[in-house]
Amino acid sequence: MARFDDLGGMARMHSNVRHLVREPLPVAGADPGRLAHMIETQIIPRLMLLHGEPDRCDPYVPIAQAEVTHFAGLVLTRDTALGAAYLASLRARGASLEAIFLSLFAPTARLLGDLWREDVYSFAEVTIGLSRLQQLLRGLSAPFEELDGTPPDGRLALLAATPGEQHSFGLSLVETFLRRAGWEVEVAWGADERRLKALVRSESFDLVGFSLSCDVLLEQLSSTIHAVKQASRNRGLKVIVGGRYFTAHPEMVARVGADAGAVDARDATAQADRLVIAPAASVPR
Repeated sequence: MARFDDLGGMARMHSNVRHLVREPLPVAGADPGRLAHMIETQIIPRLMLLHGEPDRCDPYVPIAQAEVTHFAGLVLTRDTALGAAYLASLRARGASLEAIFLSLFAPTARLLGDLWREDVYSFAEVTIGLSRLQQLLRGLSAPFEELDGTPPDGRLALLAATPGEQHSFGLSLVETFLRRAGWEVEVAWGADERRLKALVRSESFDLVGFSLSCDVLLEQLSSTIHAVKQASRNRGLKVIVGGRYFTAHPEMVARVGADAGAVDARDATAQADRLVIAPAASVPR
């Protein structure tokens, strides 16, 4: 996310987002559950494919900070279809799904977190916005994973937020990229240390990935990594960490007991592939 040189710049950005939310376009009389399912399974994929295959687009089409701010405003409205239509406009401009995931979705999630921390939006409002962002991601994940994707090769990853973390949208991006690279992935949403230990005892995971946004839970993460490695059924278990905190403090990766750190979902996949080499042929577990 772009830095701002003064508080006035941040205030103007927040004002722009709030302005968008004041003029929502609800769908009158629609059942929310049915509408959400339709958007996720029909509208989003069709809008994305309308302008060509995702891997035929330019992965380097720039997505500016102003576009991130605008999109954040859209996911904070009542109509997810607005966000889908905006994504379609980016696709028409030539942006690949990878660029949308890394240069739009990821910074939008960070921006929503900032808006909550600075008390511009409530926790509930931001949670709803993130759920809409999650819905848009789900609608795009299947075509992204299928195009030029690798068939499952037997490697198994477990992803989790550091116990106590409030938001973990980045894990969904990592999950999507890992699946495209041939990994089988389980995401332990909201799992505490006890649950994570039980999971690695019951299944021979090759890799565990953790996210962390700030230093408040640094000791908790270090303790959890140690406990998971001790409990793991696979004695050669590898651990990677990511999130805003490790992007700013890469020197802390080794200090918490991780084998590698990642700056985004693409880098996490590259690190995972480096730590755990895919077998020549899939072996049933």
